[in-house]
Amino acid sequence: EVEVTAYSDIFRSVGTLEAATRVDVESEVSGQVTAVHIKPNAEVAAGDVLVELDSRAAELDLASAEAQLDEARDALERYETLRSGNSGAVSQVALQEARTATKLAEVAVDQAHYELDRRRITAPISGTVGLTDIEVGGILSAGTEVVTITDTEEIQIDFTLPERAASVLEAGMPVRLTLPSMPGRVFEGEVAAFDNRIDAQTRLIRVEARTVNDDARLIPGAIANVIVARESKALPSVPALSITWSREGASVWVGEDGAVRAVPVTNAHRLDDTVWVEGDLAAGAQVVVEGVQNMRPGATVTTGGAEAAGAGRTAGDGARPDGTVRVAAENGND
Repeated sequence: EVEVTAYSDIFRSVGTLEAATRVDVESEVSGQVTAVHIKPNAEVAAGDVLVELDSRAAELDLASAEAQLDEARDALERYETLRSGNSGAVSQVALQEARTATKLAEVAVDQAHYELDRRRITAPISGTVGLTDIEVGGILSAGTEVVTITDTEEIQIDFTLPERAASVLEAGMPVRLTLPSMPGRVFEGEVAAFDNRIDAQTRLIRVEARTVNDDARLIPGAIANVIVARESKALPSVPALSITWSREGASVWVGEDGAVRAVPVTNAHRLDDTVWVEGDLAAGAQVVVEGVQNMRPGATVTTGGAEAAGAGRTAGDGARPDGTVRVAAENGND
């Protein structure tokens, strides 16, 4: 009998865990290290100071820029006072030049503040800091890596799936993860994104999934076994032996009122000896499993168990030892 059920299309892969957010902090300027505030594996917030560099030259530049700004503002104030009194001693051109000089002095102060701030290396994101080799007294060059900060509250898993998975992938699909380092434990996640092309060499598509790391047990860099499953719509399922092939495609033989008719089907999924198909098959319909190659349209068939076959029949009469009965076609073949 035909059963109408859903099936799970399961894809398995191996992926690598990565922090969803990870930043390699680098020094923007050169200088001597005067203080290190990094504690490995400690939590930091965005803006926390990690390393301080010698800032005496930057402080002097700031003081000089602030003095020049005060001087420019005083000159502008005098010019504006004279102009407001209708004094001919200050021309409009001189007043405009004083205003421009004041703006340039303000920019110079902002630049000096910026250069001073760059002597304090801060955390760009919140997260956990890793190991560092930076020590007080050392010299840092511009571009030197200071430390890595990772936000492990959310973990990203990078993996690949076969080409046939491309048609079913969608954001939000559930993902299950197991780790060799934690046998017996299963982590739940979901597909976050996937590539828009299939690799021409490997015939694989790249996928990214994410999972919440509440207890911080998932460590970036670890290997994970990934399982992606998609539940299908309910489809007719039949034994693989019931499907026959011809020039027109696949079909099954359905028994109705003692006769058979061919019903075209399209294979959707196979698991072991069961095939889910798309076709005009209702739940409970009977399909021929044995002798399918001898079936012809309209052939008469009889079905039944041991009782229908008759209690006194033997295997030679058509009844088998297991109680099933051979299906007889009009031409006498079974």
